Amino acid sequence: MATLRHHLETSGETQAAFAQRINIQQGTVSKLARGVMLPSLKLAQKIERATDGQVPVSSWNAIDTNPNQETSHDHTSQKPASDAA
Repeated sequence: MATLRHHLETSGETQAAFAQRINIQQGTVSKLARGVMLPSLKLAQKIERATDGQVPVSSWNAIDTNPNQETSHDHTSQKPASDAA
């Protein structure tokens, strides 16, 4: 079982490329990899699928929680909808 940081380091994939692949912002990947933020269940499942199971949902339970740690609310990098005229 790998952490997201370990997966990115060993795969050679950049945070930006991984973020684009799962449709989230690079800053979110950075926070997740550093353990500053925990993913929502939906995002943890996306990460598990994107890493072919190498970073399973259960791996996030192994991270020591920090009282100042953020929780992801699955902020995808979607563009705002245009106003209908």
